[in-house]
Amino acid sequence: MSATSFDARRLLVAMAVVLMLAACGDSARQDRAGVQATASAAQPEAQASNGQVAPASPVSPFGITTYAAARFLDQASFGPTPQSIAEVKRLGFAGWIDAQLASPPESIDGAVLLNRGPPGVPDPFAGTFLATQFSRLAIAAPGQLRMRASWALSQFVVVSQNKVDAYGSVQYANFLMSRVFGGYRDFLRAVSIQPSMGFYLDNGDNRAASACVGCAPNENYARELLQLFSVGVFKLNADGSIQRDAQGSPLETYTQDDVQDLARALTGWAYVAQAGLPRENWANYGKPMVPSRSADHDTGAKRILGRDIPAGQDADKDLDSLIAIIMAHPNVAPFVSLRFIQHLVASDPSPDYIRRIAAVFDNDGSGARGNLGALVKAILLDPEARRGDAPGAASPRAGKIREPFLATMGRWRGLGCREVPAGVNSTLAALEFAQQPFIAPSVFSFYLPTDRAPGSLLLAPEQGMLNGVTLRSRFSDFGYHVDQGSEKIAAAGCNFDEFEQALIRSPDHFLDLVSARYFRGALPATLRATATDLAARSPWMTPRVRAANVLSYLLLSPSYGAMK
Repeated sequence: MSATSFDARRLLVAMAVVLMLAACGDSARQDRAGVQATASAAQPEAQASNGQVAPASPVSPFGITTYAAARFLDQASFGPTPQSIAEVKRLGFAGWIDAQLASPPESIDGAVLLNRGPPGVPDPFAGTFLATQFSRLAIAAPGQLRMRASWALSQFVVVSQNKVDAYGSVQYANFLMSRVFGGYRDFLRAVSIQPSMGFYLDNGDNRAASACVGCAPNENYARELLQLFSVGVFKLNADGSIQRDAQGSPLETYTQDDVQDLARALTGWAYVAQAGLPRENWANYGKPMVPSRSADHDTGAKRILGRDIPAGQDADKDLDSLIAIIMAHPNVAPFVSLRFIQHLVASDPSPDYIRRIAAVFDNDGSGARGNLGALVKAILLDPEARRGDAPGAASPRAGKIREPFLATMGRWRGLGCREVPAGVNSTLAALEFAQQPFIAPSVFSFYLPTDRAPGSLLLAPEQGMLNGVTLRSRFSDFGYHVDQGSEKIAAAGCNFDEFEQALIRSPDHFLDLVSARYFRGALPATLRATATDLAARSPWMTPRVRAANVLSYLLLSPSYGAMK
């Protein structure tokens, strides 16, 4: 073990003790102290150390403070930067959203994944290619809102590289990024015949019982289309609350008969055949599936969610019919609205918040239903989302936990990186391995949207990812990357030297910079005092490693980890 690594471990032990003690304190008192200690917290550029932060962003013609702009970007992007804060202040919230909605979709070129080698041989490059490339876009793409919304959509309409080829997973990511601001009806139809989804949930192998000896409709995609992508298990009111019978039991949305008939309606689709396809693109992942032989489709009558599909229709017409039936169900608006609210703004939104957003899903103002761009805009501009734009004004139940991927991407964006730095000892990227994009453990993603915080009734799905492994990794790995991989950090465009030089100048200059980049300019006073003490306790450590480890401590604190 190197002396530097040993030194880092000594500081981390001290940090862990202080962090636990700080967590036991009066959080409300800490927040109040932080607001009092940062009278100009809404304008952190005014109190920043000279030469250590980006030039002051102009006064907003919309009256948007720096604190409010940074908070908005926590919800609408993968983390604020000095440049994006200035842009929000200049354009206003609505103007910034409109510009983002008009931005062209990003695309990842997966051609490098084709013809890489013999089958069955582990390929670390292919294994992390999509996670690395999607992370690069999350950090540096100008269309931040599209990327953040695509990340949200990917977590409840899941395709995972745990089953799908790396090239197919790339094509699915491109599919989401291109459609995330479109209509939900069109999205559900398109995803039903998207080949990566067809392979992941087996609808590419779905044939009528009469098509062959032993054939039977595959129910996998049909069940998840209802349960996870559209209506959910229980009937909902417009505010997302569950409908119940006279005995208080939840009313189920669909039955097994619905699933069986939906699976029958989905029979008869196949991957586009094309000669000479590379092995990694065997399913022709970039092209929608097409109806296969007419005998593969079940042409009998079906009944789904109380509505009939007539006999005699082909696979194409049955797909149109079943999507129309699903979209007509009243659950779709509150179900989809809640999923997007949870991933962007609040894990446990109020019923009124859900009701207002569901109303926009039902009618975007022009009569269109399921307009996802309008939905995202309404979520971000809703009074409940904007209520905390002044320090200390957020409701105690407002906000969400910053899940591992958001925390890691926010850290790199705060350093001005262009991409995820390469790992120190391997070709693997320095990612948050607990939550790599498009490598969810199952169709249920990384956590369930219904998970609640232990000891309370508050929805807090992301809390399930806060375990010893993820916290230890987030606490210690960054200092190691900065210490041993300085050249790779710089090659990724990250400016960690700015933080190192600020600490050399004084702890106050360093903490001013950290506050402006990561805490909306409102680093709580008690947390600042603890960080100052920690920096003073480690004189044996190089300024670079000390800066990295104190920053790790601050980014592990509840003040950063909870997006209030």
